[in-house]
Amino acid sequence: MSDHTYKFNISMSCSGCSGAVERVLKKLD
Repeated sequence: MSDHTYKFNISMSCSGCSGAVERVLKKLD
């Protein structure tokens, strides 16, 4: 679980620049 959280945090930090987070938010919406 901690490993997943770690990867998730890295994903949020890096994806914020590439815009991947925006894609995820659109999928959820």
